[in-house]
Amino acid sequence: MIPHENKAAVTRSLQRAFDVTATDDIREISKGRGSDLQYRIIVRDSPFLLRIMLRKDERNDPVRIFSCMTAAAAAGLAPKVL
Repeated sequence: MIPHENKAAVTRSLQRAFDVTATDDIREISKGRGSDLQYRIIVRDSPFLLRIMLRKDERNDPVRIFSCMTAAAAAGLAPKVL
């Protein structure tokens, strides 16, 4: 389900975030307007959102996007970012 070119990065991310190398379950979330891939994953009986950014440019800058998401989470306005 995860594109071949993203599998190594996803495996590393799962290892760093959850100390696992695979999910218990994974389901693709219907595509929205953006180019990102989004999956609902289950790790240790808890659901999470896995987002894979396919396009990175000045509008889709991962550093800016994840900084904003982390700030929103810290303010209690969004879920925790792992």
